[in-house]
Amino acid sequence: MPLFIATITGITEVAECLVNKNYNILGILNSTKELPVTQAFLNGHQEMGRYLYSKTPLEYFHPEKSPLQGAMLLHCFLQTHCFDIALDLLNRCPELLFAPDKDDWKPIHGIATLNSAIPSRNEPVFWKRLIFDWHRLLQWVISTYNLIGTKKIQEHKLLHAQADKFLDLVCKNAGRSDQMSVIADALFLAAKEGNVEFVLRVSKANPELLLLGDSSFQNIFCYAVRNRQAGIFNLIHGLRFKDVVVTGKDKYGNTLLHVAAAQASAPVLNRIYGPMLQMQRELQWFTEVESLIPSTIRGVPNDDGMTAEELFKKEHRDLMRQGEIWVKDTASSCSVVGTLIVTIMFTAAFTVPGGNDQTYGFPLLIKQPFFQVFIFSTVLSLVSSSTSVLTFLAVLTSHYSKEKFLRSLPIELILGLSSLFISIVSMMVAFLSTINLMLNHSNYSWGFLPIIMLASVPIFLFVLSQFRLLRHSFFATYGSIFTKNVDKWP
Repeated sequence: MPLFIATITGITEVAECLVNKNYNILGILNSTKELPVTQAFLNGHQEMGRYLYSKTPLEYFHPEKSPLQGAMLLHCFLQTHCFDIALDLLNRCPELLFAPDKDDWKPIHGIATLNSAIPSRNEPVFWKRLIFDWHRLLQWVISTYNLIGTKKIQEHKLLHAQADKFLDLVCKNAGRSDQMSVIADALFLAAKEGNVEFVLRVSKANPELLLLGDSSFQNIFCYAVRNRQAGIFNLIHGLRFKDVVVTGKDKYGNTLLHVAAAQASAPVLNRIYGPMLQMQRELQWFTEVESLIPSTIRGVPNDDGMTAEELFKKEHRDLMRQGEIWVKDTASSCSVVGTLIVTIMFTAAFTVPGGNDQTYGFPLLIKQPFFQVFIFSTVLSLVSSSTSVLTFLAVLTSHYSKEKFLRSLPIELILGLSSLFISIVSMMVAFLSTINLMLNHSNYSWGFLPIIMLASVPIFLFVLSQFRLLRHSFFATYGSIFTKNVDKWP
């Protein structure tokens, strides 16, 4: 058909000629049961798609007259972030919010997963809040001085505003008894994806949804714990009927603590750097949920006869073993570097640049400013590298119990990596000080700058290879993903 060929080429003028010639071709389906407007968006031609949408009668999208078509088109709109026309279509035909497409996808499900476009007001991680505050300051600076990037910020704000209007539509329909199961499914999906704003606003519009469970009688907080969505889980602290939620069981006799005891899926675990930090995060989740559960039901077994503690040990046996191997390998490789630095700096401490006075034994260059820098950096490097080696030795000889993965091992790793980093930097400073003392009064002083650049290479390589681990370890240990400072709701 000519119009479908035009949707492949993306030439809007051709589509205009065809539509003006025969208006009815807008409602003809192709071999995959799609309208021309849908095909245009699927092919990535938004200009043509917008034109065809403006010309296509609403009846072609209505779920009663044309099943699947409206939902399929909305799916395209949400995927391509064409939120303006998606809102227009939903406002003209609100029934499409619950209409399925050929894959049983519903627009309300798509809205429930718009995490990137719907702003969250309940970000728990302190360092993310800090980044967000700096980001807002940067936005203000850019908009004030009209620098490059203002347009992108305005587009970002527009997406947020449009996504907020989607939530308004969902909230208006949240009380529909005929669509209660569909809305509940969307709420479970939002909890799984970590869409805090969706869960909050829809639950406030219809608090009864919080008492609904899935086919296994699990509530949204079970979904949040299972998928390790801290933003959703933190809402439990402000829930007015928290006791009902934390003491509930699913149809298999699992409490919320049993859900936390089950190991997270591979995609969820892979968000965390390294098996040791993955094990630490799993322990943090288990400990946090355990603090909410009344002591009378913490040791209650499920239908398989396992308590939450027993289930945790069984589920995390392999991860704990992987974490032990990983941390030993890391400690071994870092301790080798630390030992080399100890050897080098110990030798350097007794082999001072310029030599010693033959009569009194004091260094000949002792009055030079860079000689004092050399002495200080040599001592600092020797002390910090020795600290690093001893710390990693403690890690290697440690008893790897479950509790040690929570704080002890990460803290030792942070101390070892930090001291190793300091020792490398101070060793380079000592080296450069020596070079400066040797070249300062010679004809080769021009070579000092290239030497500085070359000396910075090992520091850069270390930062590249290990600083990421140090950063993740620090934030995972000292920056909690959980917060109890939540307003009462719903």
